[in-house]
Amino acid sequence: MTLVFAYPPMAAPTVGPTATEMLGHDRLVVDVTTTAGDETNVDINHNMGCATSTGDDGSPEIFAVPLTFGTVLADLALTVKNANAVTAAKVNPTGDATTAGSWRVTIKRPYSVGQ
Repeated sequence: MTLVFAYPPMAAPTVGPTATEMLGHDRLVVDVTTTAGDETNVDINHNMGCATSTGDDGSPEIFAVPLTFGTVLADLALTVKNANAVTAAKVNPTGDATTAGSWRVTIKRPYSVGQ
């Protein structure tokens, strides 16, 4: 999977933000793209330092919007890895090699000023 970070603006949009770059921002927006046959999970480092490392308290809030699909519909599973990262995994229900896709993922601090 490849990641292209759309917000906040940063010098290297294919590398996750540092904790310093996330200061003053309430969310991270990243486009996640996978190719057919690519079943590799990827960590999305948001560096927001959430209160828990499990996500049990509902933070961060994670939203995924599909942008494109291959010939077979696939989904994206998102799980909290730790206080600073989320793991994205492509769900390939048929095992078909043509399950390419793109998603826009938004990771947001709850109770943020931007809400």
